[in-house]
Amino acid sequence: MDSYNIESTLPPCPLDEPVRGVWLPQSPVDVAYPPTAVLFPRQGINPLYPFYEFVPDSCRFTHAGRQFSPDHGDCTAKPLKALFAGDSHVRYVMLHFIYRLGGHTDYYPENDSGKYSHIGPYHWDFNNLSVDFVWDPFADPSSLDLTRVAEFDTIIFSTGAWSAMVGFDIDWYRENLRSFFERVESAHRAAYPDPATHDQTRVFLIQAPYPPHLSGQSVERHDRRTNVKVSVWRDVALEVSSEYGWRIVDQFDRAMPVMLEMLAADGVHLSPGASHVSIVDEVIAKAGLC
Repeated sequence: MDSYNIESTLPPCPLDEPVRGVWLPQSPVDVAYPPTAVLFPRQGINPLYPFYEFVPDSCRFTHAGRQFSPDHGDCTAKPLKALFAGDSHVRYVMLHFIYRLGGHTDYYPENDSGKYSHIGPYHWDFNNLSVDFVWDPFADPSSLDLTRVAEFDTIIFSTGAWSAMVGFDIDWYRENLRSFFERVESAHRAAYPDPATHDQTRVFLIQAPYPPHLSGQSVERHDRRTNVKVSVWRDVALEVSSEYGWRIVDQFDRAMPVMLEMLAADGVHLSPGASHVSIVDEVIAKAGLC
């Protein structure tokens, strides 16, 4: 008799709204024998991974780009041009995706990230899939070649962390987002007057929460981020992204319950950590990468 797996009956997670869910504790056996090695944390810091797991609400990720998918061939079979642009949060998502395409089931090693500093751009080819990255943390009008941006089949963009850090206010952030979305939309409309001739998928990655630093790093860097501030900026990003038809991946909502695990990494990024796995999965699904 075949075993019954209730998860296999769930539909794919929605594309046009943020994926919500709950954090559940892992069983002691899963903690003792995780499916892949746990990256060693900073000295004196205990990571929450692999003690908790994010479970989407009444849905599941079904694409071939999942961490333990036996075959990533569907991710590179169809001709697709993907652009990752913005800050280091979107860069980490891209690097994890590329790492999976290489056949890895473990987590992208944090100490390898220095190979791809923020000084881009970078380009990769995987069979029929091309991947580009452009550093643009402030959504600066001069950073992206909009004529070329219009040619991409999918765009994944993240901004907000740097502007919140240096002290821009919420009105600036709202107008900055609107201006960026307008530029992308206008460039695509100019290149393809008939939208039916080229469909472009757009995904906005909302900034991550900001953990309480114990080292005084925030003071030293004059970092003006707080989770109260980031939560308000998140609401603005949800509003403006929806207004322009961008799909949304809400890192803030996903990672807030396990925010302290960021202190086991570099204190700023969600990688490595339990929340990042599902964030990468959601970006892959919503961007149509696999």
